[in-house]
Amino acid sequence: MLDAFMVRAFPFVKLFVFDGESCNSVLRHVIHGTADSSTRRKLLSTQFFSQLNHASIPGFEALPRVPMKHCTTDAGRSLYALCGAAHAMKNACGQLMSSGRVLFFGHYFADASGGLALGLPLPAFARKDAMSDRLSALLCNPLFLLRDEDPSLHL
Repeated sequence: MLDAFMVRAFPFVKLFVFDGESCNSVLRHVIHGTADSSTRRKLLSTQFFSQLNHASIPGFEALPRVPMKHCTTDAGRSLYALCGAAHAMKNACGQLMSSGRVLFFGHYFADASGGLALGLPLPAFARKDAMSDRLSALLCNPLFLLRDEDPSLHL
């Protein structure tokens, strides 16, 4: 069904944005050029997806865990696939709050517990619903790291 849609819609579509559901992983693998041989054989019988070509991206050989390739059609037009921003934020929150490791930003470790004293809601800190966009946005909100008072008073 997506193939039939893309035959007509491709002049208007350059980017697929989706969440991390497993049903979207096939499309992501097809666009990124990482589909398995069985999927590639099935694509040969499609109208649109059989036209896709993949080329190595210069510099990516230094990133062995990022096997993506540049996707183009026979007409030379590029096509991209991207995980949506809300899903990427939820993944980042999961890493931030992981009990198995400490997340570092350069030389500084990340600790969201300071936000509790500054009004961060407990459900966001405890990740009550790991799939909640709202709770993840609260956990990432830098306003829960700021005090209302002038910091120069504590010098």
